[in-house]
Amino acid sequence: MILYKAAWYTWKMGNGVEAEMMSVQAKGERKMILGQDHEDTLYSMAMVDHVHHLKGGWDAAEELEV
Repeated sequence: MILYKAAWYTWKMGNGVEAEMMSVQAKGERKMILGQDHEDTLYSMAMVDHVHHLKGGWDAAEELEV
């Protein structure tokens, strides 16, 4: 999905706010289309986790890792 890749690139460039918006949207779309346990959905969840770490949102990141 292009949105996931754009979020990854934005995260790598250090833009946490934009990366968070895109990664959360990509996660939601993949979950809806592919299901909760699909590998690509899990990658999207990991991306949201990475973005939260980048922004210092440790509590939200820890919640996703559970």
